[in-house]
Amino acid sequence: MSLRIAIIPPKQVIDKITDALLPYSASLSFQSNDNTWHIPLSTLQHMPSLTPIRHSFHQTLRILSIGEGQDQMSLSVRIQQSPSLTALIASLPNKSTLCVPEILLGSFEQVPAFGILDTPLTITFSVRELAVIQIDPYEIIGTIPITP
Repeated sequence: MSLRIAIIPPKQVIDKITDALLPYSASLSFQSNDNTWHIPLSTLQHMPSLTPIRHSFHQTLRILSIGEGQDQMSLSVRIQQSPSLTALIASLPNKSTLCVPEILLGSFEQVPAFGILDTPLTITFSVRELAVIQIDPYEIIGTIPITP
C-alpha cells in the first residue's frame, strides 16, 4: 500500500488553479483530476499515528506559479519553500521519503507550441490539518490535525 502525508488545498484554491490551468488543458496528454490534487510532503510504508502535530501557529502556504514540474514534461503548481514548511515536514510522523511539495496537474507528450510558461499565481491559504492518502486507488484514509 502506497501512502502519503499531504496537504489538501481548499476548494477556493482549487478553483483558482483550475482557472490558471485553462490555457494548458488542450495541450496536456494527461490531466490529473482536481479531486485528487494534493501537496505531498512524505511517502510512508505504514499508517502513521494520527496524533495532532503541535505548532505555535498554523502553517500558511503560498502558491507561486504553475510551470514545469520536477519531472520533465510535467505541469505542476509550485509551492513557496519556507522555514515553517521545513519545520512542519521535519515534525511528520513515520516519514519514509520526503517529497517535492508541488501539485502535479498533468503531463505533456510534447512541449506545446507556446512552451511551458511559468504562470505566476499568488494564492495563500492556512493549513490546519494534514491528510493521509492511499495513492492507488486514491483515498483519504485519515487526517492529522495541526494544533497550536
